[in-house]
Amino acid sequence: MKILLVAKLWSYKGGIEQYLVNLVKLLHQSGHKTIVMYARKSDKPFEKEVPVCGEYVIPSLDEFPAGNNIKDIEKVLKIIEKEQIDVVYINEIKNYALIRALNKSRPAVGMAHGCQCICLKDGRKTFLLTREICEYKMGLACILHGCFLSRHPQWRFLPKFKNIVKSLHRLEAYRELEKMIVATHYMKNELIKHGFESEQVSVLPFFTEIPKLEENNPDYTNNVILFVGRIAREKGVDVLLKALTFIKHDFEAWIIGEGPDRKRCERISKKLNLHEKVKFLGWVSNDNIHKFYSKATLVAIPSVWPEPFGLVGIEAMKYARPVVAFDVGGISDWLDDGETGFLVKRMDCKAMADKITLLLTNKLLARKIGLNGYERARVKFDEINYVERLIKIFQSVIITRQKKKNYEK
Repeated sequence: MKILLVAKLWSYKGGIEQYLVNLVKLLHQSGHKTIVMYARKSDKPFEKEVPVCGEYVIPSLDEFPAGNNIKDIEKVLKIIEKEQIDVVYINEIKNYALIRALNKSRPAVGMAHGCQCICLKDGRKTFLLTREICEYKMGLACILHGCFLSRHPQWRFLPKFKNIVKSLHRLEAYRELEKMIVATHYMKNELIKHGFESEQVSVLPFFTEIPKLEENNPDYTNNVILFVGRIAREKGVDVLLKALTFIKHDFEAWIIGEGPDRKRCERISKKLNLHEKVKFLGWVSNDNIHKFYSKATLVAIPSVWPEPFGLVGIEAMKYARPVVAFDVGGISDWLDDGETGFLVKRMDCKAMADKITLLLTNKLLARKIGLNGYERARVKFDEINYVERLIKIFQSVIITRQKKKNYEK
């Protein structure tokens, strides 16, 4: 099968991008060919060569349709014909005219990694001032709560207005696809709320490469609390820092990642007198991240937004590390409370501190829960199972399209 993978960014930096790169490798191993079409590519080179059969840059993929990019439709259709594409896999692009053109040209499947297509605030689904989770449909509520406003990229004190009409057009274009894939039931329910049919949305949890347990060498003797991810307000690093003030047991916290909220969180750490215990280690390459997981007692996921999945969670599980996380979004799909970690009420810093303390002081429990997580990851999130299910979805839309063509004849 020849697959056209369409995305706004082609890199190995964030969780979504890592998923796409790893998926291309798995598809190649399974005998399928992948052509990649993207809006832009990361400046950082890939750590290892990615086995793609072709790359095409279409900057307008990440823009709403406009007069200056309307010709890209013709360009994209020529690429599809030239490459003899069997199925198109669309990953959260903005250009709804191109989505419709891709869908008309070939059987197409969409992937909603997050809430970008149903939320004006870049998919964060939280209110700016209160940080409360938004339960509304995209529409009038976005105007009433000021979510159509954002900071202007060039003039700091001037607002930028988000186009709600074009955002709704994009949503409608995604609804026209035969299939949408999401990673959790939370995301499926959100899409259904926004007009998708239940049978149109398939839940396919993410995957991870599972090392042998002997290679893990689980060791819980260090009192290390690990956070891995983008340091942004929705990821709740500032909330984790407040939770750490309730911990009386000896510990060390490692914050791995970069992001716009790093400097503020570093100031909070100093203000709370945590600067000797908390280390901001910056970005760590995928080849080296296992060294930090192997030394951690547990992994904390203090996200305050509704995580569409939380890839860090199954990363922790594959290294047999217990997870303590706020019960938001789709996290409960993979984290069984008391079995593979602990779910805590959102923003309850004291409760999070109590669960972290429990794992720090009871290493037998930490080991038991960590090994439970490893076994869950091995069974539920393995790579082969994921690719087989994904290909079945692709094949189903190809068959459905062919049946429609035969019926029209």
